[in-house]
Amino acid sequence: MVWNIGFDDGFLVTHSMMEMDGDLYKIEYVDTTADWDSLGGGVEAGKLNLGRAVKPDFVPTKVQWGGAKNRKLPDALHGRSMLLVSDRIKSIIEQFEPGVHQFFPMDVFYKSNKQLAAKMFFLNICTRLDSVDRELTTAEIQSGLMWRPDLGGELVFNMDQIGSHHLWLDKHIYGGRMISDALHDAMVKAKITGLVFHKNRTNVEWM
Repeated sequence: MVWNIGFDDGFLVTHSMMEMDGDLYKIEYVDTTADWDSLGGGVEAGKLNLGRAVKPDFVPTKVQWGGAKNRKLPDALHGRSMLLVSDRIKSIIEQFEPGVHQFFPMDVFYKSNKQLAAKMFFLNICTRLDSVDRELTTAEIQSGLMWRPDLGGELVFNMDQIGSHHLWLDKHIYGGRMISDALHDAMVKAKITGLVFHKNRTNVEWM
């Protein structure tokens, strides 16, 4: 199985998050080679979550979080197209894929009293794959670019296309942050908070 990452900070309402420095719209990718046959095919500055390494220029180092002061933050926060993770998540990911993904230090401050809420990292996933098995998948792919399981059918992932990867962005799934069984199990064992995991079948399970 593989797992799609979702978010649930446990607060029941969505709190604002705003960067205090840097400029998200100016962040550039190291490799700007176009990939027009996929989502995010044009690799322009300011388009985050494409599964490629970014240049550190303009990456924020601090953000304000709009939740109640002195509220303990979960291991993961999502906002402004950024996935912020705790040192616990960073350590687990790097056990499986050392040096593969980018972790930019991020200080999170309470908006209400300007005090430091947590030291986290902006996680930029640096692996971009086409990981869906096109023969076994019954969901529709719209214009050859984006899978639409919301319209019916099922996604099935191909283990040969995934290879030895544990964390990746699927370039044909909107918000397609995917993890392996092993990485999922390690996060569950560590009782990571702020993330939810949605199970998907693979071609191996069809054999």
